[in-house]
Amino acid sequence: MPLDIAIEDRETLAEINDLRAYLDVEKIGESLDSGYVFMLELMDSQDPQFLHISKDQLVCAFLKEQMMFGSTDVTNCAGWGYFFRYLRNGFKGGNYRMHVTISGKIKEKLAGDIFSGEPFLLESITKIPSCPISFESKDINPSLENNFWRLQGFINENGEIYSYPTCEDPEIGVFFYDSLVSGTPIEDSEAKTFDIRTEVSTSPQQLFAVYSVVNFERINISLAVNPGWMPPRPATSVTDNFSRLTVDIKNKYDSLNLILRVQNEIEYALTQNNLELYNPENQIRARFFTK
Repeated sequence: MPLDIAIEDRETLAEINDLRAYLDVEKIGESLDSGYVFMLELMDSQDPQFLHISKDQLVCAFLKEQMMFGSTDVTNCAGWGYFFRYLRNGFKGGNYRMHVTISGKIKEKLAGDIFSGEPFLLESITKIPSCPISFESKDINPSLENNFWRLQGFINENGEIYSYPTCEDPEIGVFFYDSLVSGTPIEDSEAKTFDIRTEVSTSPQQLFAVYSVVNFERINISLAVNPGWMPPRPATSVTDNFSRLTVDIKNKYDSLNLILRVQNEIEYALTQNNLELYNPENQIRARFFTK
């Protein structure tokens, strides 16, 4: 048998259907143009198992739908579109890799193959949109302020979760600070700062959202001005990173922003280490927890 026989023409050793995997890349050369190929790591395998994707057209089309601005060059999307942009030159890994469900055929491996893992003829790939998160209720009474409240999920009026965080950004949440905002609050002299913590990063703004607690049951969201604000300049200011995100990550971030929307009064309830936020204006609810 020739050593360079195409993977799709090789003997099929096994077929897999709807298995969960991480979408990753493998370096087989020095160039971002051609030195990176797609690889899958099966999640539920007892021992680490890696699959080399024979042709990347299906994955490139998949990334074009799943990334905020797609994969700009479908002929080199493993290197430029996924490794360089999304995985940030390999800085990101682990659970940050896209979680996918795959089907296809494992093919025979030959001595001349320069990739690791088993040759794989990919037939379908879909993204796992979210990953369930559970937490243990604790007999504690944490403050709303100065604790990181990690998002468990968006809930309906019966407290049932209908949307969990994305698998690639499971640590999304909010942090309410206890110190008065520095600068000049526009609407509320008692305003304090808060952060939505997520893989999303945005450029600094002159106007930013702040909060104040009303009667220990509501949070008022208003605006403050940053007197030290300067417009973003090349190489000196944080810029939006939307092009490096999945659509799902951005959507969860946007949904949290809708709860904590400026000029809205948010209802909140603290029970042990559990926080629920509810925006009556748009009827969006979410549950958070702290350790």
